[in-house]
Amino acid sequence: MPISFNNSDLQKLIDILNECSLSDKEKENLILLFSKVSNEDLAPIVKLFSEDKAWIYKINQNYKNKNTALNNKDSELWKKILEDEEFELKKIQA
Repeated sequence: MPISFNNSDLQKLIDILNECSLSDKEKENLILLFSKVSNEDLAPIVKLFSEDKAWIYKINQNYKNKNTALNNKDSELWKKILEDEEFELKKIQA
């Protein structure tokens, strides 16, 4: 069942997520995550997801990996996740 929201950028994000092949639970988790983001910070996320749907899956996997690291108190996994994030950011900025 599609979720809707009042904030227009959040609603755009929800619409984008509803079109992708993530499970309903994964979509719900990302919506809950991004519902905590300010409107100012949400706009570039919506733009990124609109322009390149692959980022939806990258962010989803990153979110799941972080949850795993936190739940298992795995500092090595957490460190690896941060290294991967840094690598991705450097690729974008290059």
